[in-house]
Amino acid sequence: MISRIIFEITTIVANGLLPNWVKFPINAEEKNIIKQGFYEKWNIRGVIGVIDGTHVEIITPPANDVNHPPYVYINRKGRHSINVLLVDFDVYRDIKYYCITPRGKYNIRFRCLSRHQVLLYHPIRAANIIYTCCVLHNIALRANIILPENDVEYREIDREIDVQHYNDVLQVGRTVRNTYLLRNFVN
Repeated sequence: MISRIIFEITTIVANGLLPNWVKFPINAEEKNIIKQGFYEKWNIRGVIGVIDGTHVEIITPPANDVNHPPYVYINRKGRHSINVLLVDFDVYRDIKYYCITPRGKYNIRFRCLSRHQVLLYHPIRAANIIYTCCVLHNIALRANIILPENDVEYREIDREIDVQHYNDVLQVGRTVRNTYLLRNFVN
């Protein structure tokens, strides 16, 4: 049931919301505005975005899948993954952070993209989950929903989990979500 819901929601987001929330500057005017912003903020000419790539691990696709053969998804470490390219056009975020790892922001907000996780889905479903994380991340940025400064992406695997802390974080997340929905989608 949950897997079907994830499939339906991520498919809707990928097909409906993605084009509106994940955009590249396409005309000269948009590019020039971004270039000017990077120059004014960082004294760097000709920059229209900060880019980095990462791999999101997935399960091995079925051997008989002719459209998505397993060998296409094998990365340099011998694992199956989707190679994701992330670009940030926002000149006012800290460029030093994004030069190190733009994926970090997605990882903190969406644990399913962490290097410690494997998306247990076919590549098409996994890609839709990644698209959905990008869309939701951009919606959160537009709504000024900031990430907690003390949230840490990686934790020791054998460390005991503070259940109360995670329940508190979950409750804060639900409150932020509900506030956003009430403010933007309920009459």
